[in-house]
Amino acid sequence: MPTLATRPTGTGPDRLRVLSLAGRAQADGLVVRLADYPIQRIVPSHTLPCQQTMQPFARDRRLPIEWSAALRVQSLPTEVLGLVHDPMLRDAALCTHGR
Repeated sequence: MPTLATRPTGTGPDRLRVLSLAGRAQADGLVVRLADYPIQRIVPSHTLPCQQTMQPFARDRRLPIEWSAALRVQSLPTEVLGLVHDPMLRDAALCTHGR
């Protein structure tokens, strides 16, 4: 499973921060970097940086963006791991936080 990272810019709550120019370039690069993976679902957290990270890929694959409460900033590690190990999300791209 590949692990990729983008970085938001600015200060303030994560849910409102936007991707930096470098982060936007990395998000655009997901289209190529994930081309060989059979991704059928896109599940980011509700934060703006995660949404912005997954939007180019979602557009390219013509997939809707779904959200999961298990990926919110204050989620417990067990919630995130439960989602990662969910067989229904085997072919999903997830986006969460580095904190």
